[in-house]
Amino acid sequence: MTVELKGNSGTCLTAGILLLTRARSFGQRLDVAIVGSADEITPIKGPALLHSPVLATCGVGRRSGNRAQVIVPGKPTDPLAVSLSEGGDGGWFYIDRTGAGRHPGALGFSTLFRGASTELKAAGRELSIGLSALGCAPEPALLDLLFEAPVDPVVRLAFALRAGRAISGEGGDLTAHLGEASHAIRPLKHQCSLQDLKAFRSSGSWAKAMEGLSGRTRQVCEDWLSRVWPFLDSNPPLSALVCGLAEVATHALAMPNPGYLPPLAPHMDAVAVGVGSALGAVGKADDASAALADTYRFLGGRFISDARYPIELSVSEPPEGRLERWRWFCEGTKEAAKAADSLWRQVVDPVQ
Repeated sequence: MTVELKGNSGTCLTAGILLLTRARSFGQRLDVAIVGSADEITPIKGPALLHSPVLATCGVGRRSGNRAQVIVPGKPTDPLAVSLSEGGDGGWFYIDRTGAGRHPGALGFSTLFRGASTELKAAGRELSIGLSALGCAPEPALLDLLFEAPVDPVVRLAFALRAGRAISGEGGDLTAHLGEASHAIRPLKHQCSLQDLKAFRSSGSWAKAMEGLSGRTRQVCEDWLSRVWPFLDSNPPLSALVCGLAEVATHALAMPNPGYLPPLAPHMDAVAVGVGSALGAVGKADDASAALADTYRFLGGRFISDARYPIELSVSEPPEGRLERWRWFCEGTKEAAKAADSLWRQVVDPVQ
């Protein structure tokens, strides 16, 4: 029996691969053809990191030991596209791969080490030591995660710590730096400004938040803030760094049990532990669509110029932006998995 598919390249390729794979596993003969040319396939370029059982099953970016973790390489200077949703149909954002950072706060961390001020260089070393004490590698890319990931601040903190500890290979105990829980504060808002932070500090809310830290850690944080405070008005990246850290810290310290961050969902954990590998993933196989096409051909799939009764799948046009195109691509592959199940039932067990 022949199944002829027509529609978006990624959707058709995914459906074709899943049908051919299932036919092989059941010992059945099935011919799958896609209307169109292999040259018309929409490229989906890396670098990218996501959790997608469908794409991993189809041989895209799968790494040994991480069955649904997908890492697509790309140019070392291109930012890494990351999705925090299961299947890659949402939660996309960028993190830097050049060592400088993308978020203004991550750039602020880098500038601590590049200026002439000995005070700021000392502040940079102290912040690096603080991150290392939590088991987290002091990398600007991880600050991109901490400040940029489209999830709640405490989840961002848990995600960044998980990724940082996977990179460093070290553990960390957040509770060792905590004192009594401090509930009577309203955390700083997302992307708070320096004026917001100044008002928060002058109102006494910052002092209340710091009560949630142990005595030694509280003193270290206060000393560090006092060291960098005189530079904030004249250094926007440093201001963004301090505001970003303060936002996450106040949300964490306002929790009933600040030391017990929410556990990451399995798909998000798989992404977090893959950040280190994805940051260094360069070279060939940087096109997810091309990887699908290779698997499709390997399984015996064909491309044809025309068909009398093709099965229409998704036909929406690909967007221009890389993040938008990845989301479009992943939405199509998830639709393809559902379509493949339906088509398989029609082919193998049709209604009599």
